[in-house]
Amino acid sequence: MKMQIKSDFTPFCKLFFFVILFLIMSCEVVADLVVIGGGCAGYSAALCAVRNNVNVVLVEGCDRGGQLAKAVKIDNIPGIQSISGIDFMNNLRKQLEDSEIKMISKDCTGIDFSIHPFKISVDGSVIFSNKIIIATGKSFNSLGIESEKKFIGRGVSYCVSCDGLFYKGKSVCVIGSGDSAIKAAIFLSDIAKDVNVFVRGSNLKASAHNQDILKTKKNVKIMYDSSVVEINGDSVVESVDVSKNNSIVNYKVDGVFVMIGSNPNTEMFREVLELDEHGYIITDRSGRTNIKGIYAAGDVKSETYKQAIVALGDGYSVAMTCINE
Repeated sequence: MKMQIKSDFTPFCKLFFFVILFLIMSCEVVADLVVIGGGCAGYSAALCAVRNNVNVVLVEGCDRGGQLAKAVKIDNIPGIQSISGIDFMNNLRKQLEDSEIKMISKDCTGIDFSIHPFKISVDGSVIFSNKIIIATGKSFNSLGIESEKKFIGRGVSYCVSCDGLFYKGKSVCVIGSGDSAIKAAIFLSDIAKDVNVFVRGSNLKASAHNQDILKTKKNVKIMYDSSVVEINGDSVVESVDVSKNNSIVNYKVDGVFVMIGSNPNTEMFREVLELDEHGYIITDRSGRTNIKGIYAAGDVKSETYKQAIVALGDGYSVAMTCINE
């Protein structure tokens, strides 16, 4: 007669196996460097790192290409006469693809900088990294109307220095009342045929100095208590509908510049990194934050100039500092 011995060992082994498997699957990778952000600074930093044989992971996010991908054309980068924003960013991304870098086209959903290696969560997966470069950029505030999305890059712009020169001799409008809007109107007044500034309220919020300069521009007209409610056109912008005094007025325009502010994409880092009063990450000149091993590059930093060429150079420069420390 054979005796059967029951044991709890086999179920325990199975449980142990599945726990280990879960941990392996949940931990995406261990990297030397993770770059968070899929715009100019992020791509540039990642490119620098991979070309220096660094084990780098780029978390580019869902909105890859950043704000520059929405620009109609770019002509202020030395060596490039003229190129669309989306083509430029696609070319930059292609360089990364050719280098066989690991890219994740999902948004970062969580961070833990209290441990080392640092922990980054991405859509259910976890990445551990010795160093991190944050290049999440900023987001422009929008009007929130459906037609605005339709014409981004086809007449709707959030960057006057990027797209303003393409409206030489044409009619444009600027939406906003602050310094960014008034500076945009001043800049466009020397390029466009005429500029209409639509102000939602009854007064301007811009500084007195900028308002005084605007008053000298004969081809600029300010429309108070005016809200753009619709942007019209076939393949490109042709006109806007403006609500004023309980009626709708149509204005013929070739370009719409939405200048109602922007915010840095730093909400996730608010409790752990030092930010300035506007929410931008405070760094030293080399991109170091208040946490050793965490760096920031591009428009997400507390810097004066927000230009593509500045972000490209900054991304590369910060990456060089990062990998050499």
